[in-house]
Amino acid sequence: PLSYLSWNDGLTLYSLDGLFAGWSLDETGAPGAAPAAKGKPAPKLTTISGIGIGSTRAQLLDVYDAKIEQTSLGTEFNAAGLSGILDGTGGKARVTNLWSGVNCVFR
Repeated sequence: PLSYLSWNDGLTLYSLDGLFAGWSLDETGAPGAAPAAKGKPAPKLTTISGIGIGSTRAQLLDVYDAKIEQTSLGTEFNAAGLSGILDGTGGKARVTNLWSGVNCVFR
């Protein structure tokens, strides 16, 4: 069975048989979302290339050679093992979800 740990900044880590297997990030920790513990804002989590929740499609394509397609999840992208969802199709569409490795994504 897939096990997971979630934090209030939108990060979820997944494990299989007690070993790290993947991660996901959603809008929970985005600006304007509920604050983190003790009233402090949640830090913005990004890839080393600076892509995170709220990044635009244009920013994504500036740093990754992403394949973008319409799926049952919406406007979905994959870039070298990094996957996610955009809230639209234009250059200003924003990343709403990110994940990599084993995770729970229902199509």
